[in-house]
Amino acid sequence: MKRIDLIYQKLMELGSQNKVSASDLAKMMGLARANVSNDLNQLWKEDKVE
Repeated sequence: MKRIDLIYQKLMELGSQNKVSASDLAKMMGLARANVSNDLNQLWKEDKVE
């Protein structure tokens, strides 16, 4: 599974009520913040996240 898919899955687990920053998400998942930020931007462009 790709990193972007793992990030999307984690966001779905957290639910839409929980807002999380790229930094917080990176810490939770043990990933680099820059990579998480790039993937979140891509998910936003695909209208998968707000």
